[in-house]
Amino acid sequence: MLWGPVFVWMAIIFYLSSVNTWTVGDGPPAYHALRKVGHVFEYSVLALLLGRALAGMIERRGAALGRPAMLKVWWAGVSLATLYAVTDELHQAFVPRREFHLTDILIDALSATAALGIWYIWRIRTGRSSLSGGHNLRGLKFK
Repeated sequence: MLWGPVFVWMAIIFYLSSVNTWTVGDGPPAYHALRKVGHVFEYSVLALLLGRALAGMIERRGAALGRPAMLKVWWAGVSLATLYAVTDELHQAFVPRREFHLTDILIDALSATAALGIWYIWRIRTGRSSLSGGHNLRGLKFK
């Protein structure tokens, strides 16, 4: 199942955005820093799940996962994660005691970019030409 984990993670992000928490006004700097680290984690994981699903779709079609295909996966994954970040911030604008923050979208987009960029570089440098070539992402067993 390629897309199941993506949708489950999106639902978790949506739920966390729905929680009526203290996000308006001033607070301790450590609290704000921790919230930003949460954004980095959420959208790095989302981007990696999107990358896995997109690469899996290409592989299922019988196409090679070389540099051109992986670059498309990177672009599509970053774009989809960023689009979801925009919808997440719009959603927060309607949740009491939550606000829309453009900086959060930027943090989310940069997190997705970095996570998929690192994944892309790792895949190319290690010669991973398929999702099943040399490792099994489902069982997390590595050869």
